[in-house]
Amino acid sequence: MILGLADESTAEHRILPHLSKGKRGFKTRLDLVKVFQVILKRMKTGCRWRELSIKKYFGVDVPCWQTVYYHFNKRNRDGIALACFCHQILAKIKS
Repeated sequence: MILGLADESTAEHRILPHLSKGKRGFKTRLDLVKVFQVILKRMKTGCRWRELSIKKYFGVDVPCWQTVYYHFNKRNRDGIALACFCHQILAKIKS
């Protein structure tokens, strides 16, 4: 567990509110909490994007690894990863 974010309820309350909302384009059909969990697993293990065990998280409706990478890259460009990390560090310091 990385900074206590691996469970769904914690990620939903601490991460999803920080994600940017798209003004145009399509809405994702994926559960963003599960996408976030897969990204955390990739960051923790350091494995290649192709080697992620995506079926374990999504079950029957499995996206390809490029979809998970797309969400990672999009959030990274927005600066959301850094903002979430800073928010978590500050929360740990305060408690």
